[in-house]
Amino acid sequence: MLTEPQNTRFTLAENTPVPFQSGLTLKSFVIAFLLIPITVAWIIQLEVVRHTFPTLVHPLSHVIFTLFWLVLIGWIFGKISPKLGLSQQELLTIYFMLCIVSTLCSYDCMEIFVPIMAHAFRFASPENEWRQLFWRQLPEWLTVHDEKAVTALYEGGTSLYVERYIKAWLGPAVAWMAFIFAWMVVMLCINALKIPLCPSRVV
Repeated sequence: MLTEPQNTRFTLAENTPVPFQSGLTLKSFVIAFLLIPITVAWIIQLEVVRHTFPTLVHPLSHVIFTLFWLVLIGWIFGKISPKLGLSQQELLTIYFMLCIVSTLCSYDCMEIFVPIMAHAFRFASPENEWRQLFWRQLPEWLTVHDEKAVTALYEGGTSLYVERYIKAWLGPAVAWMAFIFAWMVVMLCINALKIPLCPSRVV
């Protein structure tokens, strides 16, 4: 005889409370900030010079490689003194910081954000009529419309450190940096949301 299934409640086993240990320590920040320029230079070498793109596949292989050596070195120093070792929370902090930096300077982010500020002005022509179609819709504070500054970006042969170029790029660069910062904060807030591991009631 078949009977209707009864509602069953599933609850997670209560874990033994453990003391909270933050990974936001001076040690983790110092290590991360020392590794950031190395990571950026590494990505430039891989993606711009060698045309291999480690940031296209997640988890990021170069950050995992760095984390492996940090775990090994932290374990060795931890044998000497527990204060010299790296906790899981500190390793996670370093991992997150390197991942965020790698994403921001990657092929799919920074190499798109920079040209997009000047693309419409560089490639406008009488044939495509971009000037008449949408130039007036492009906010000046988000784009670089100085003709010489745009030409210098695409053709080179000059230095960025020219007063005219700095003035042309500074405003849009700051505006886009503010947007990227807000974007990253929103993503971190979404990750911080408490999502239940399983529904409290299964029918």
